[in-house]
Amino acid sequence: MNRLTKLNPFRRKDYTPGSDDYNRMLASNSARNEESATKNSTWAPGALKRLKRKDRWSNVKSNVRSWWHN
Repeated sequence: MNRLTKLNPFRRKDYTPGSDDYNRMLASNSARNEESATKNSTWAPGALKRLKRKDRWSNVKSNVRSWWHN
């Protein structure tokens, strides 16, 4: 999928199994379920972005910790 089709919010989404939109939908659903289980509440928009940000920071922290102890 090229950059222009990703940026267009009005394009038709392709939810066939294995497509980028389908995989993003499944990842979003699992992020919402994980977030609602930990916070004991209903899901809020942006759960996938928060999960990716959390994973990115945990990776940075682990890399810094491993670098510091070497």
